[in-house]
Amino acid sequence: MRQGAQAGRPASTRPARAAATGPAKTATRRFRSGTGAATVAPTPTGAHVPSFLKGTKHGSDAGAHAKSGRGESEQESPFRKPNPILARIGSLREADAGTPKPGSIPGKYDVPDTPAHERASAMGPGRWMRVVARIAGVLAILAVLAGVGLIVASQTSVFTIESVETVGSEHVSDDSVSRLAVVEDGATLMNVDTDALTANLKRNPWVKDVVVQRQFPHTLRVSVVEREAVAMVLISSDSVAWLLGEGGVWIEPVKLEESDKKAASDELALAKAQELGILLVSSVPATVSPEAGATVTDDEILAVGTYLEGFSDDFNDQLASFSAPSVEGIFCVLDSGVEVSLGSPSDVSAKEAAVKQILEKYPGKVTYINVRVPTKPAYRMLDSDEVEGGTGMQFTSEASGTAEESSATASGTESSAAESSSAASSG
Repeated sequence: MRQGAQAGRPASTRPARAAATGPAKTATRRFRSGTGAATVAPTPTGAHVPSFLKGTKHGSDAGAHAKSGRGESEQESPFRKPNPILARIGSLREADAGTPKPGSIPGKYDVPDTPAHERASAMGPGRWMRVVARIAGVLAILAVLAGVGLIVASQTSVFTIESVETVGSEHVSDDSVSRLAVVEDGATLMNVDTDALTANLKRNPWVKDVVVQRQFPHTLRVSVVEREAVAMVLISSDSVAWLLGEGGVWIEPVKLEESDKKAASDELALAKAQELGILLVSSVPATVSPEAGATVTDDEILAVGTYLEGFSDDFNDQLASFSAPSVEGIFCVLDSGVEVSLGSPSDVSAKEAAVKQILEKYPGKVTYINVRVPTKPAYRMLDSDEVEGGTGMQFTSEASGTAEESSATASGTESSAAESSSAASSG
């Protein structure tokens, strides 16, 4: 009966397999009692497969699954309900099948390069806040630990100062620094009072600043930054010259050779100032009373400082000296010997421009310029083309006349043209 049925069936398109040496077996189902679950058991080849084992989707091809090694448990069955958990796992595996794995071999997967700002935006503000809060917490803990460590180190004798190295300068010797750099007994590198040490060293007016370096474990190094002298001030009452440092601080008096003549002391002061490469301020009134380490408060000196700050660098380089008998009577002398009456320190830039214009118009011929009123400058010229360079000080024989003429011009009693005519006729 079976053979006749097989004879009437069309020939199979599958390739013939070699005959097995042993009896061929196929998979059939057996059922556990009470469970309804099927188990796979070997059956003879060509055995009848019950119809209830034939899946609705695969028809009579159940044997093919057994031959291909696929268990019947993978096929749909009316006795089995789908497991939602397994279905979810299968969908996740299918979704991850084409996803590149982190740390994979370069070139094996096409890993997209996600920009940093997209990754940051994907984190969300809430996550960013948590990250920032964690970082802030860690930094706060580290700061507390560092503070506790400093307190502990300052209270122990681990870094006790055993030696103090001092470095002086041109006008501040090492011995002077050593005497002023007082360190208390038992002080450590962690608790040494550097503010008090600095204040003590600045008692020397030459000291502008102090540098304190800790060289662990037991050495303190102290060096000074020297104050630069910017001017020499000659006080007319007692012919005493004082050095004026940067920041408007009086430094110390300068010894000049004794002379009975004021002009001679002026020349000595100018020579000393030029030797030091600084500016001379002469004819300062007796009301100016310098004190070493004190700051300048005199109006005449402050007025000169206003001019120096307002003039350009190239014009300051041409200055040889200032004369400051009063705020309104300030004048300067250029390296060429030309006297310039300036007056009170106002319209500084305009006064400089007027002086430069006159000097460029009459090069080597001008001896005196009045720019108290910069819009109406006055000047004095020499008729002769042979003009010798000045000394950098006011003229000894013509100083009083020049000062009077300048005051007259400022008060308006003489115009610049009249002054020029008078100068030309007197020349």
